[in-house]
Amino acid sequence: MKHTVSYRLTAVLAAFVLAALFSCRPQVKKEEPVFAVNVTPVTRGSISDYILVNGDVETLTNIDVFADKSGEILSINVSLGQYVAAGQTIARVDPSRPGQRFIPNPVTAPIAGTIVALPVQLGATVNDLVTAAALAAHDAQATERLG
Repeated sequence: MKHTVSYRLTAVLAAFVLAALFSCRPQVKKEEPVFAVNVTPVTRGSISDYILVNGDVETLTNIDVFADKSGEILSINVSLGQYVAAGQTIARVDPSRPGQRFIPNPVTAPIAGTIVALPVQLGATVNDLVTAAALAAHDAQATERLG
């Protein structure tokens, strides 16, 4: 009987030791995410920011401008992005041929608008089928009158 009591006592003691070992395991904690925060004292002033992008500006109404006469571009009187009035000279074309001299013809803006394309260069040959410039119309009614 003495051995039975000692076996029971040893079994109970082993159970307590095992329970103590498994309950003392370190708990795994989930770490909270950490975010860096910039703090600035409040001051009176204006907030400004900018975004730099590349691209083409598309307008609802683009008008191609053509030369009335064929010839060589002598001068370009406007630059890309410039506003032009109706009738303003955009470029000058020399319609002269070898052995003949003519007065340079102006290429004029049919309506007021902004120059959005200048596909020709000085010395290039143009005709009534080559676009000398492209205008973005500001006035939709002026565009309808041309149509």
